[in-house]
Amino acid sequence: MCNAGFSGDGVTCADIDECVVGAAACTAGDECLNLAGGYFCGCGPGQVWNGKACERAGLRRIGAGAEHLWRIDAQGDMRCWGKNRFGQLGDGTTTGRSVMTQGKASDWTAASGAGSRTSQTTP
Repeated sequence: MCNAGFSGDGVTCADIDECVVGAAACTAGDECLNLAGGYFCGCGPGQVWNGKACERAGLRRIGAGAEHLWRIDAQGDMRCWGKNRFGQLGDGTTTGRSVMTQGKASDWTAASGAGSRTSQTTP
C-alpha cells in the first residue's frame, strides 16, 4: 500500500501530481505546486501569502525544495513553509507549517533549496 499522495502497486509507489490530475483544491487565481505526497496552492505571479491573503510581493528571492518553499522579502526577512522533517524551515523545530513561518535570523540576501534542505546566506 502506498502512502497518501502516492499511487502504485504497493511495492513501487510514485508521487501523484495533484495539480495535473485535478485533485488539488486550489481556488481560482491560485497557482498549484506539486510536492512529494501533496501539493501547495500559492498566490499568482507578483504576489505572496501573508498568512491571511495574497499580497503584492516585494521579494529579493523565492524558491522551493522538494517538500518546502521559501521567500526573502525586500526587507531581508525569510519565511518558509511546508514539510520540516530536517529543520529546513529554519525556525528551530521539525514541525511542518502550512503557513509561512519566520526563521530565527533576518537580513537574508540569498537562499537555495534542494531536496529536503534550504541553505541561507546573510551579509
